[in-house]
Amino acid sequence: MLRSAPAQLQFFGDERHWRRFAAAAYRETPNKGLGEVLIEMARGELFLSGEATSQEMVEHKIKLARAILTKARHDEGKWKVFLESVLLELHMHDYERALKMCQVSIDARLATGRTWAALVSIHHYISVEKEVFSTGAVLAALRVAIRAVPKSGETWCEAARLFLNPFNTQFSVERGRRFLEFAQIFTPQFGDTFLELIRLQYVENLVAMEFEVNFDFDDLDDGDSRIVAALDCAELEGVRRACVESDPNYGILWLAVRYHPFLTSNQVFEAARKRIYSDFVGGAARIYLKALQRREITVQRLLHHANVNANVNANVDFERSVEKSLRGEESISVEFESLSARDFVVGVLPSESEQRKISEMTRAERAKNLYETDVLLV
Repeated sequence: MLRSAPAQLQFFGDERHWRRFAAAAYRETPNKGLGEVLIEMARGELFLSGEATSQEMVEHKIKLARAILTKARHDEGKWKVFLESVLLELHMHDYERALKMCQVSIDARLATGRTWAALVSIHHYISVEKEVFSTGAVLAALRVAIRAVPKSGETWCEAARLFLNPFNTQFSVERGRRFLEFAQIFTPQFGDTFLELIRLQYVENLVAMEFEVNFDFDDLDDGDSRIVAALDCAELEGVRRACVESDPNYGILWLAVRYHPFLTSNQVFEAARKRIYSDFVGGAARIYLKALQRREITVQRLLHHANVNANVNANVDFERSVEKSLRGEESISVEFESLSARDFVVGVLPSESEQRKISEMTRAERAKNLYETDVLLV
């Protein structure tokens, strides 16, 4: 009965029958399972917001969805309901409300690793929307989250994403690798970790490209043969094998690239690899190279001033000096107008449809984002 209700919307757009099935499910479900019913009812109202013919009707449907989840939080008090409240606001791109919902969950002591990861991710999105990309608030949220859930793979994955954003002046391949290894160990069923490892491997192969510190990127076109050669040499079989063995079943990126619900882990991995490869060849590689160059220039400058050899790179104090110096560097956003920090919050460049509010999507897009994924690639 509970699963019949969404089907009326996904396949037929039939609000009348959906409400009848939802009401029947609410009547017949025992009290301990009502939270799931209310979540489905809230998702249904979100779905119907895309069928509304006026902005007033859209707002009405969103208010209904919020009211249903408020009741669910009050009556059920389960972590899934609190997380769903966060996701609802993300579907509408209301980051401030999403932050408030995260805080409500934390205050109620019902925050899970996924909630803390959402908190870090939301701060990341808010930061990239600003005129100047600053990571101060994101890092503060990340520190709190790591202390609260130190074994949350989802949170460590968000930490890696922050340091793999090339527009972040503290862009660091080393930190990205370390954090993703933590994520893989602590939560192997979280699919995003393996897909972010694809991005990381491609970036590491770009590091191996022999370019001078004063390399002129105006001479490097998208799809340059040197970039293609570096990407084609990426060794991904180890990551692929680990992914298949772990058989992940959730994650923002994982579910977004899974274009059919019955795909195997290997098929999802390959679909993600092709999309990330296309992103790199299409222009992302040049931005990562510029970020790598910026970091290398800073390292070389500090080494020169310190008058020491390159072995000092292993020194913790030196690394701290590098990070401190990078915080004062300018972002590369001015130099690359076609892409921005917002496009690199996750491992793939979001498509136009993936960046729309749920109420602005087609019926098929709404069905996928509400019933097959965790949240949008906003």
